[in-house]
Amino acid sequence: MRQILLRTTLFLLPILLLLGGLEYVQKELPNDYAFKKANFEAGLDQWEVLILGSSHSYLGIDPHHIARPTFNLAYTAQTLAFDQFLLEKYIDQLTKLKFIVLPISYPTYGSESYLYPGIYNKTYYYHHYYGSNLFTKWYEPENYSLLALLTVKRAVDQTSQYYKGEGDALVECDNTGWYGPTVTRDLEENGRKSAGFHDLFYDTELYETNARYLTEMIQLCKSKGIHPILVSTPMWHTYLSGLNPDRLQHMVQTTDAIARKHQILYLNHMDDPLYRSSDFFDANHLSPSGAEKFSKYLNSIMQSLENGQLAAHAQPFDIQP
Repeated sequence: MRQILLRTTLFLLPILLLLGGLEYVQKELPNDYAFKKANFEAGLDQWEVLILGSSHSYLGIDPHHIARPTFNLAYTAQTLAFDQFLLEKYIDQLTKLKFIVLPISYPTYGSESYLYPGIYNKTYYYHHYYGSNLFTKWYEPENYSLLALLTVKRAVDQTSQYYKGEGDALVECDNTGWYGPTVTRDLEENGRKSAGFHDLFYDTELYETNARYLTEMIQLCKSKGIHPILVSTPMWHTYLSGLNPDRLQHMVQTTDAIARKHQILYLNHMDDPLYRSSDFFDANHLSPSGAEKFSKYLNSIMQSLENGQLAAHAQPFDIQP
């Protein structure tokens, strides 16, 4: 028995050392979460505009076209629960914050991270990089190990990229937190696929919970003298036409009701005819040119609010982009 244990140990030791080394390397590698967090925290005393939300604002709102210090803290599949977590974590350190942009899209009220599969489940990323305990379970290995979260194959691929001098490829956003993809996708095919994908992980029982998250964020901002602005970024018609009409109507009506109740702006531009095919990366995300157009418009809205030229409770049909 002693010989069996010794041989087993000798056999496992190199594997355990390799896995331990790979785990250590993952913590040192550049990645979007660590890179974004470092750049955001470096400017906590200067940001005047904070952008939250999912990939629609991650790609669709470019801080370079907003005429005040702005950071895009949105990310792919970032739900309202994590928006609220990030806002509450940092709001007291954001001493110059004047505006917070809270994007609302079709999946917003019916989605949560734990519903998503694979890399779209962001629960443990926010745990590892921001200290969130939302939806985590103490006994799950992803709670403690990036290797368990990423899978060994992905960890090896990323390590290989880094040591080949391709470390920049591991970070897609720039130092403002914004990501502007340089390629485009077929708007017809992508529209059909994306609409269906967003319905796969949609739960109407989350309506009340997510509306509460949004309401609490608005109340927190207003208590600090910060202007919350709700926005729905432009979408291509092939995506919009594939959405469940009842869920889409719920999204618009719920957001409009919350905006009216709290006398804040809701800028709904999902079906904005001013945006052409060249303004889209895919059927539900803006391209860099589309992001420039929408960000400049948003900048003009913030300037009007600050100058008192626009009522804080004005509705989208009162405002022309």
